[in-house]
Amino acid sequence: MQEQIFIDRNYQYLKGNIHTHTNRSDGRFAVSDVLSIYEKNQYDFIGITDHDVYYEGETHYGDMIILAGQEVSCPYVGDSKCKGAYVHFCCFQRTAEPVAPMQYKDAHELQACIDVLNEHYR
Repeated sequence: MQEQIFIDRNYQYLKGNIHTHTNRSDGRFAVSDVLSIYEKNQYDFIGITDHDVYYEGETHYGDMIILAGQEVSCPYVGDSKCKGAYVHFCCFQRTAEPVAPMQYKDAHELQACIDVLNEHYR
């Protein structure tokens, strides 16, 4: 059996988080506190992705890169016991406007939500 190498020491690896909430949605801490915590833990980048609230702040905090984004909610509203279930999509782009939550009741409508997000965040 061929040995598999999962970490190539010739590449630079970055420490980051692309799904971070603040108290602008259901997180516990303000944006400034979250950035401070991640910087103190030596993260290279962080994505601010609050529920349905687009982050438009600074692009850097010290040496840490901040990815602007939001987590778009898509609640299920069909006629089944799954009613109320959510699908969430983390979306990033520096110049995008926020996207409002979109509802779906079947796979076709969920795909339509994905198509809207793909077009919006190009």
